[in-house]
Amino acid sequence: MAEPSDAEVSGPVSPGIETAVYIDASALAKLYVPEAESERLDTFLRGRLGLMISELAITEVLSAVARRKREGELRPELANQIRGALVADADSGSFARLHLDPAVHRDAERPLLATDSLPLRTLDALHIALAFSGRATHVLTFDRRMREAAVQAGVNVIDISAQDAIVLHRSAVVLGVLGDLPAAIAREEKALALDPLSEEICRRLGFFFVANRQFAQARPLYEKALAIAPNSDRARFSLGDLDLLDNQPEQALASFRQTGIEELRLAGQAQAEYTLRHTTCHSESLSS
Repeated sequence: MAEPSDAEVSGPVSPGIETAVYIDASALAKLYVPEAESERLDTFLRGRLGLMISELAITEVLSAVARRKREGELRPELANQIRGALVADADSGSFARLHLDPAVHRDAERPLLATDSLPLRTLDALHIALAFSGRATHVLTFDRRMREAAVQAGVNVIDISAQDAIVLHRSAVVLGVLGDLPAAIAREEKALALDPLSEEICRRLGFFFVANRQFAQARPLYEKALAIAPNSDRARFSLGDLDLLDNQPEQALASFRQTGIEELRLAGQAQAEYTLRHTTCHSESLSS
């Protein structure tokens, strides 16, 4: 079966993409002070659950707002509005809020003393310790030194400071259409490294692997896409399609029956039921 394109299929949107992402001050500021990356960041975060901020990040953002007010870059009333919006969002439960306590300070002090190759700033160490305290799997930052420190600490970093992931993904799709699957796979892998929480990139990379007959590489990508967006009918349909290719029609049928989009569900069920009948007839003919 061919992968349904976004233009071909419409259906229920996942109510939320749950991840464990710690947003540092450099990223949090862009949500409230309009900058070049603000719109892209807002689009990236929209609909995601499991987002974490810290009281430290809030104070850092408001410190930067106060500095810009002093330097005449922000009007006093706008600075107050930014503070009000940030505090209101924090109080509303839009983000999980992490707090500094003695344990976080002790966790931050260990890498400060252990790091020799990379000068670690105090605030970076505290942000990384806060991310670990909230069991974050990813850190979202626009600060180069914070990014390097997080990577050294073993934390996955989301970098959306440029549209590289989108550009790479779109070019990978073009390469796939042109039939250059190895190049499409390589391009999409680079896109996924930049945006590891993209359901679409995970799913498309899985599709390219399937088209290249690399089924074992495709399955964990489809499963990851479903973990990111549990209501993704496209990911569920693709997983059922892979089950058919792996000669698992019963498992495929179960996946197709959970697909919310009717035309996909019916097409998938028909294919799985046909395969099951064919398999049963073939087994009976062999036994006789």
